[in-house]
Amino acid sequence: MPKTLLDSQIPLATVFPMPAPTNPCLTAGCGRKTMLGHIRAHMQDILKRMVTELHKACFKPNGFKKTGGSFRRTDGLARQTLKFSSSRWNSANSPVQFSIYIWLEFTDITYDVGSPYSGLPLSTYIAHLCTLVPEAPPFFELTAAN
Repeated sequence: MPKTLLDSQIPLATVFPMPAPTNPCLTAGCGRKTMLGHIRAHMQDILKRMVTELHKACFKPNGFKKTGGSFRRTDGLARQTLKFSSSRWNSANSPVQFSIYIWLEFTDITYDVGSPYSGLPLSTYIAHLCTLVPEAPPFFELTAAN
């Protein structure tokens, strides 16, 4: 029996159902380039909704606050951050790709005086998810099918 959602083999679409896509181009008569832009924007919206639902179901109950595509919590001196980062190479005619990064900061380790970031926590560990979980892919793809 899986211990967490991530241990299961259940597709995210089953756990976080998304409404059927609507295509404004069907009624507006958009050209191909504009239509692909609408599709990409729709996929980005689905990614945002997926991250929001994931936060509500899994992270918020564990004390994480959501800011954009990041979840953050402070546990004593440790600040933990998990960030869903959409690829800058995403295009209208391909699946939306995103990566997951993990930060660990300690609030008692700060930038030196004189630094523009003086007093802010120094990131002591930033890693791509596959650094910590070797089985994880370097990026995930969000398609209309999943």
